[in-house]
Amino acid sequence: MSQARAFYTGGTVHIIINNQVGFTTHDPRDTRSTLYCSDVAKMVEAPILHVNGDDPESVVFAGRLALEYRMKFHKDVVIDLVCYRRLGHNEADEPAATQPVMYSTIRAKPTTRQIYAERIAAEGAIAATEADAMAEEYRRGLDDGDEKPQARNVVGTSGNVHTVDWTKYHDVDWAEQVRTGVKLATLKDLGTRATTYPDGSCCTARCRGSSTTA
Repeated sequence: MSQARAFYTGGTVHIIINNQVGFTTHDPRDTRSTLYCSDVAKMVEAPILHVNGDDPESVVFAGRLALEYRMKFHKDVVIDLVCYRRLGHNEADEPAATQPVMYSTIRAKPTTRQIYAERIAAEGAIAATEADAMAEEYRRGLDDGDEKPQARNVVGTSGNVHTVDWTKYHDVDWAEQVRTGVKLATLKDLGTRATTYPDGSCCTARCRGSSTTA
């Protein structure tokens, strides 16, 4: 309904976390009626970007391209993030019970972080040990409840019109009392506006007709 008059939003970026339905089937021919899970988006002629989840830079590129397309053309765009589920649905699930061959392959495969770290280390962007140190610092921050290492990574993406500057929320007193009330007159006015059709609209005429009939 993205192009229907009452539902149009000016374009939406849809992201499919495509983890291959790894628990019920292993053959793509048994997963769906189409070649790609994103093929349904073709009905509204939305562009579809298929990207390998193990390639972070390509994922970022696809995200930026999708957003630029949406902002320029105000139409839907789809990112098909081709990846896999490394762990089960929850802590009680053991995926190897139903897909032992698939999960023996997955568990022998390095993680996305390891693949990317090895790649940029080979390119000389960082030292081989630096990536592990960064991961350890991040993990230690999570264990200690320290939000600064995580927040620093988020803030590092700021600086353009599509991101939010979160720095003003650092080190604030979350117990501070803030007045969030709204005047009763304002609420009444909003309620009236939200439930009143514009004068002369077809909806107004139909409602009046229905009211008369009733």
